[in-house]
Amino acid sequence: RPLDEVLRAPDPLSAWSRARWAPVALSLGAGAFLVEIQDAQRPDTERLRALEIVLELFPADARRAVELAGAAHQPAGLRAAAARWAGVFAGKDVVARHLADLDLRVRREAAESAMRLLARDGAESLAPLVLSLGREPDARLRHAAAAALSGFLGGLCTSGC
Repeated sequence: RPLDEVLRAPDPLSAWSRARWAPVALSLGAGAFLVEIQDAQRPDTERLRALEIVLELFPADARRAVELAGAAHQPAGLRAAAARWAGVFAGKDVVARHLADLDLRVRREAAESAMRLLARDGAESLAPLVLSLGREPDARLRHAAAAALSGFLGGLCTSGC
């Protein structure tokens, strides 16, 4: 089945592999991959690959893909990938939801994603959520929160600190 071939393509980032799977993916359209992101019967690696394909080839559907992959019922690895890209494709509301996720990996990816947003207008509401991660026992999560906040503070100080 063409969809399976795309999702299982060997070495999908290499030029030779991409030359094979990308045209097939484009012909299938974003909708096919949005369905696969939600397919609990499919291995998580293929669901993650479906997300990556939408983000790369179908940017108009990227927010929807990130929201689907980041839904609370999804596996933590898929939610973490969604959190990673939420700051680029989805926005502060989705990042905020991931900052409160129960899984450590999801929160860490959300903190790093928040870094992309904190210096933007209107994203200041994320700062208290990221700051609260500084009390987490995991050092990598605290580090991600500190990096995000330093980026935010650096953005504030460009206007005359």
